[in-house]
Amino acid sequence: MALRTIGRIDTDDLSGLEDIDRQIASFKSGEKGQISIPLDRDIAVSEEYSNFQRGANSMNGELVSQGLRPWPGETKIVILDWRSRMVYIKFAVTGYGGFSRTPYAAVGVLARLTTMAAGQLTKGTARTQFQQLARATGTRIATSARSRAAKAALFRSARTAYKAGTRTGRLAGRVVLPRLGLLVTGGAIIFFAMAVGKVIMVFKETVIDPTLDVIGDVKDKAEDVADWMKENMEKIAIGVVAGVLVIGGLMMARK
Repeated sequence: MALRTIGRIDTDDLSGLEDIDRQIASFKSGEKGQISIPLDRDIAVSEEYSNFQRGANSMNGELVSQGLRPWPGETKIVILDWRSRMVYIKFAVTGYGGFSRTPYAAVGVLARLTTMAAGQLTKGTARTQFQQLARATGTRIATSARSRAAKAALFRSARTAYKAGTRTGRLAGRVVLPRLGLLVTGGAIIFFAMAVGKVIMVFKETVIDPTLDVIGDVKDKAEDVADWMKENMEKIAIGVVAGVLVIGGLMMARK
């Protein structure tokens, strides 16, 4: 078994989401997939670790409720790799539960949680604090967002303001950042912190023909021999010449 890339989703605006939806909706019962989400290290800072852990657990519960299950041997669908600042969604499709019985829910949750997070930034304390942060860091955040495009723009600008705040705070200690756990709750915190300019990778497990592995091994060995020959050609050439001289000398001696 091996993971095969079936698509990429842009972390900035989630473009490509619909195409991935269509592809993974065709997964059959028992098939497995993985979604890899890169986090921005300027947002996923060590002080926020517990909030990201709670967010991963919240998202895990959401996906389980939709009928997905972890990979065999795993206890969770959503795995937070804090050292690498990556979130892995490793899901197995089952033949029961959930409104769709497909991993459509795994990707659909991305858009829903992101939209929910954007909505949180437009009201109450979160709106006030992010506006103050934006002014302190010289960035601008929209005061309202209705359409999907407007929410995506709001999300990006709020994320930019937060990143600027962390950098300013580390350099001069002048900006006091609001706690993300109070502003972006649940699994949405993961999508608030997605690394800009990166991609969310989507994989599907496929069966590899064992004969292809044999062919690959033979090819690798042939390449290894070729590399050895290339590196040692000079020595081989010297050896051949020496051998010819020795043999020639023996023949001359016999004569």
